Amino acid sequence: MTCPKTWRRVRVLYRPAGATSFASRHAWPRQVAYAPQFLDATGRAWRTKAKVKARLLGETACRR
Repeated sequence: MTCPKTWRRVRVLYRPAGATSFASRHAWPRQVAYAPQFLDATGRAWRTKAKVKARLLGETACRR
């Protein structure tokens, strides 16, 4: 599909909280991004550790 704001061909259109229209990730600077993009190297390592733990022990084990 085509982004209505940037006219780029994209696979996914997003509508962040408070937005009135859909657009590509590139049209929403700093509003739509992947979670690890806001983490430093240590934060990414802890996030990966938690994801592995959740897979090994089950989802309920990490939510205690």
